[in-house]
Amino acid sequence: MTFTPVTAQPASPAPSPAFGMLPHQVSARPFVVMRWLGICGQFLTIVIAHYWLHIALPLPLLLACLTPSVVINLFMMHRFKDKPISHRSVLATLAYDTLQIAVLLYFSGGIQNPFSIFLIAPLAVGASVLPLRQVVVLGAIAMGVAGTLFTFHHPLIWPEPSPVLPDLFTTAQGIAVVVMIILIGFIMWSISHERRKILDAYDEARHMLLKHRALSTIGALTTASIHELGSPLSTIALIAGDMERDIFPDDPLAPDVALLVQESRKCKDILSRLGRHYDDSHSALSGDSDHRAPPRPLPMLLGEIIERLDHQGKMITLDAPSSLRRPSAHLPLFSPQYDLIQVFENILSNAIDHARHTVTLSLVDDPASRHIAITITDDGAGFPESVLSRIGEPYISNRPTASASGSKRGNTSAKPSHHMGLGLFIVSVFLDRIGGKAAFSNLPNHGLNHGGACVHITLPYPENTPSRT
Repeated sequence: MTFTPVTAQPASPAPSPAFGMLPHQVSARPFVVMRWLGICGQFLTIVIAHYWLHIALPLPLLLACLTPSVVINLFMMHRFKDKPISHRSVLATLAYDTLQIAVLLYFSGGIQNPFSIFLIAPLAVGASVLPLRQVVVLGAIAMGVAGTLFTFHHPLIWPEPSPVLPDLFTTAQGIAVVVMIILIGFIMWSISHERRKILDAYDEARHMLLKHRALSTIGALTTASIHELGSPLSTIALIAGDMERDIFPDDPLAPDVALLVQESRKCKDILSRLGRHYDDSHSALSGDSDHRAPPRPLPMLLGEIIERLDHQGKMITLDAPSSLRRPSAHLPLFSPQYDLIQVFENILSNAIDHARHTVTLSLVDDPASRHIAITITDDGAGFPESVLSRIGEPYISNRPTASASGSKRGNTSAKPSHHMGLGLFIVSVFLDRIGGKAAFSNLPNHGLNHGGACVHITLPYPENTPSRT
């Protein structure tokens, strides 16, 4: 069962809710702060090496090399402040930083300088915020600079007695710098890429859910408008009808009255069509916790959700104990809140899509722990093993087309669909918000049991449920 939300169209590019930036932008403040740290680190390294370690360095020349970086940072602080910076600007700035470090190393021993490892710093920063193509460009610049410094550089003047470094050491140092450039760049990019995937998934889910809520709100407003406009429109239609009966055909106002009657009937037809489309029951189940929809037992709420779904000719059975059906003072009652409905709509819709014949819901009441366990199974082919261990992560989707229903989920021979793989991610987020948990597994395949997917959900009792002890 690969879970996807009902609305799975990609959202248009929009600012991230967490950062207020487009996907190709970087926050200016932390970027400028990191550059200040780098400049200060280079300055302290030069001063300590010259005055404390007594290494003869061209101090004025090296400090002059730092001056443009200070000017660039001051400009960025004034120009961007809290505004985001484009990836191109970040790449250009970090490329300059790499070249500036290379100039410092050129005048201080090249690759032989123990601080040649500083070449990795701009790449590490870039790999954490830039896309892969630009990280590769930055890495190529760093490796090219390292190779150049291996051959071309001013010798490093050590204090007496001056150590003699063998060529093998210099060669090993150069190889170590290049290997570290590759490893650090790849590791930093991989970590930041996974983090960006999570943030993008939250962003995508948020936009889809906001769109869903907006549509639900429109439905509720439409229903309210129908009720509000129905009464005055009926009065207008009644008065217009009386006028049409009482007026003489040759009266100059007769055409106007006839037009008024015709238009009032047209308005009533429009409101009637809107009322059929946005009925109260749909509004109660598609919005947030509706104050007009009273709490009800979980089996009843699940039954309402099942009725709204397209069964596709499959059988859906609901098995619930009497303790969750029989009215009593201790019966847990669940409000039809948006989060809870979305969880079961997503899971049941996809179970129906992939089942051969049957989908089963089993409820178990545990008054001692004040939890209800819901197990949803189908008689399909189950989760593919490659997906089972990663369920709950964003963009995990191996859903085949409808014609492949009942085939193994994740079948690569099936024509790929346009689902984004955010359904289970959204389910996990919603369950976490309402205090629930979910576990995913496959049923054993033996005897009359042909296997299938199994989703085990645990929900806590609503807070206002009286204790039975």
